[in-house]
Order: sequence, then structure tokens, then C-alpha cells
Amino acid sequence: MEYFIVSSFLMSKLRLKGGLIMKLTTGVDILDDEIKKKLRTENIYKIFNNFIFPLITEEEREFLEELERFLLKEIEPKINLEEEVYTLFPILGNKNYIQRLNPHGDDERYNMRYEMLLAMAISIVDPELDLARVVTGVIFANPLFQFGKGDRSFEILNQIMTGKKIGCICITERKHGSDAVNMETKVLNKEDYIILNGEKLYLQMVQLRIILLYMVYRKCQIRGDQCIKLLLRKILKD
Repeated sequence: MEYFIVSSFLMSKLRLKGGLIMKLTTGVDILDDEIKKKLRTENIYKIFNNFIFPLITEEEREFLEELERFLLKEIEPKINLEEEVYTLFPILGNKNYIQRLNPHGDDERYNMRYEMLLAMAISIVDPELDLARVVTGVIFANPLFQFGKGDRSFEILNQIMTGKKIGCICITERKHGSDAVNMETKVLNKEDYIILNGEKLYLQMVQLRIILLYMVYRKCQIRGDQCIKLLLRKILKD
């Protein structure tokens, strides 16, 4: 099914095969059929590219065009509202598109600029997919890239970067939501193992393996200010 409705008051985007979908919440339909036919993802990419191309290098342009072709061919046809976006992770992972912030694999096109291009291109196809990708590929994986050591860390990174497993962190508690400063989850370091005591809420029922990364919050005084020190201690057992 494919439809395009634009409200003059409020619009909400939905994921649906066939491009950008807008659900009528209130207001009236202001677009005629001819315009609706042109509201396709490939046309939205053309508009986006007209704005972004003058701001990026030739190498970045080639990366973006390659990425857009991949998303149109391999991702958009597989978007299904009945399935979690995580089912698309292995497809992204097969082309090293889980993240582009840190070097990984054979491709040398990695830095914040490439990560931003990746995020913008995927968001046009499926904003929910990109949000999930950022959590597992950047928020979860970046501490491992920066501080992870040993075979276990590299093994987990490979599982995350290939999309075979999902990364998460210990926020979204019942009383604090995503408040990383006032977390109630406690971690007790027992040298050979750790005890993690807390509660994490999920917004969906994901029947997939998840790897948990925990961050320890410590209060310290630097020039009178409170600071957060990130300690990468251990990755929980599968």
C-alpha cells in the first residue's frame, strides 16, 4: 500500500515501502495526485544532493552517491512495518554501513563527515532505522573503539559492525528515562566478574541477542565543576 497525505497542521513520518510517507493527523490534504507521484525517495535524494554537494569533497560525493544507490536497491524494498528495523542491520553491516565514525574493515572513508552523510542518507529512507543504527554503531561501539582492548572487545565489535548483534547501554530506566547523570543502575566490580543491578526498559519486544555496555558515573571536582568519567570495565556475557 502506498499513499501520501500532507496535513496543514501536523505531520508524522511513517516507515513504509515506497518512500517518504506522511500520515494525516489533522488538517486537509493539500497535494494533488501529480505531486504525490513525485514524492519518491530517489527524488528526495536529488533535492538533498543539490544542497549538500557544494559542501563536500569529490570523494565524499562518490561515497554518498554509492550509499544512496545501495539504500534504494537493498534497504528500501525490504522495509516492513511488521518487522523491527534490526532485521536490516546485517544488510547495512555487509557494506560497513553500521557506522562511519571509526575506521573498520578495508574501506578508508571514516570520520565524522562520513558518519553525518551516512546518517542523513539513511534518515531519508527510514528515520527509525538510522536512530537504531546510531545507538548500536556509535553510542555503544564508540567507547569500544576508543577504549576496548583484547580479543573479546574486537570480537564484539565485529559482531556489532556486521549487524549480527545489537548494542545498547544502561539508560532508559523506569524513573530516569535517558538521564545518564542520575542513573540508579549500580555496578559492583568483583575483579573476575561484575554484578550489575538495575532495570532497563525497552520500547519494543526485540527477540534478538543484545550486548550491554555499561558506563560508570563518578563525581569528581575539576575547577569546582562536576564531571563524568567514562570507565569501560567489561562487556557482559552474551
